[in-house]
Amino acid sequence: MRSASLFTVALNRKGHKSEEYLHLPLAAGCNIRCSFCPADGCVNGVHGNTAPPLETATAMELVEDLVQETKGKPRILLAGSGEPLASPKTFEFLEAARKEFRKLDITLVTNGLLLPDRFKDLLALNVSTLWITINASTPETAELIHPWVLYRRSVYHGTRGALLLLNNQWSGLIAAVETGFVVRVNFVALPGINGHEAGAVAQTAGRLGADCMKVIAPPPSKSPCSIEAVRLTDVGTIRDECDRFLPQV
Repeated sequence: MRSASLFTVALNRKGHKSEEYLHLPLAAGCNIRCSFCPADGCVNGVHGNTAPPLETATAMELVEDLVQETKGKPRILLAGSGEPLASPKTFEFLEAARKEFRKLDITLVTNGLLLPDRFKDLLALNVSTLWITINASTPETAELIHPWVLYRRSVYHGTRGALLLLNNQWSGLIAAVETGFVVRVNFVALPGINGHEAGAVAQTAGRLGADCMKVIAPPPSKSPCSIEAVRLTDVGTIRDECDRFLPQV
């Protein structure tokens, strides 16, 4: 296979049922600002793995290689380097893949801002699983982590942007669950900033029908809102709290 980025994702905390995905970063830019994110790409749901965006033709070649080498249904992960739902290349690839390959298990990672607008398109293009990153339960905390969002060609700052983001994340999650997607919630833990809201995010996501949740430690960053070194004990404590409401992976 060409320079495909394959990595393993454990589906439960005991390490059982691990699955291997072909990671295809297609998006170049993002539609929200995350204070913990490095300048070279989004880390949500990809274990801190950032990579330059691929061209559609290159992504199709990688999938073709994987299809030839894999028995069963190849697993594809669309994540980064920016927001997949904000990138025309994501939908260009999905349309091409739908026509070319009959059986793919496609997961897409999103911040959820555009999910209410695009979930029907994803369903039609054979995406089966969504990982939605929701980092806060209140707008006060959300605006600390996400200072602005870009939605329908307008930029929204502070509380207004945070409210818009949270509303779209939760309404998008509801729509995705009702439509039949498998839904995982990602939560980037910033102890002292949003750690106290992780349980509320897990409780709401579980009540609305999400399947599982992953608490993620942020990457090192120079942002004043980030935590340079999150202790594993901090993340473990947050996971234990969330596990009361939603299975952790």
